[in-house]
Amino acid sequence: MAEEIGFTTLMLSTVVLVVFLWMIKLAYDVKKIVSQSTHAVEQKTAHVENEMHNVKSEILHLNAKAAEKADTNYLEKRLNGLVSLARKA
Repeated sequence: MAEEIGFTTLMLSTVVLVVFLWMIKLAYDVKKIVSQSTHAVEQKTAHVENEMHNVKSEILHLNAKAAEKADTNYLEKRLNGLVSLARKA
């Protein structure tokens, strides 16, 4: 009976040790995957922020061009109107 308890205790201790080591490995793997995923997300976020900054710069540039062009069109129309008034007079 003492041998059976000793063998059972030894087997149970071995199983507990194996499960504990497996849990440590699993925790390490999870930590590694989370770290890699976090790094990938940070890289993608930085890329998106950079692209967003580029788009904002392009929009500001296009707005400035549009405003400049609108002023040019207004001045051309105004000048044409004055020329036509001068011709009528």
